[in-house]
Amino acid sequence: MKSIKNILGGMFLVFLVFACSPQSSESNEMKTSYVNQCTEIVSTKSICECIFEYGKENLSDELFMESDLLTSEYKKKNNITTPGISTMEQFQKLTANTADAINQCF
Repeated sequence: MKSIKNILGGMFLVFLVFACSPQSSESNEMKTSYVNQCTEIVSTKSICECIFEYGKENLSDELFMESDLLTSEYKKKNNITTPGISTMEQFQKLTANTADAINQCF
């Protein structure tokens, strides 16, 4: 269980930015892509959905997209580039959010 938490923590920690409203078709496409990639690693769809929803609710759209691991396919398909994490504050927010998401979703 700890290794799954570590894997998810690492994946979630690398999150990047793009604006999508939760009701939009882009957001649904992003969620589908995220959950599909996540379940290849974790194989538990409900955990992947929980982490996605937690991130969308608790991070800015920009910071949410900073994850190249689970948003990479969506970004590649839609030709989206992201600037990366540029401040220690952004890094700390991602780190704290990762720990909170893992605690809530496991």
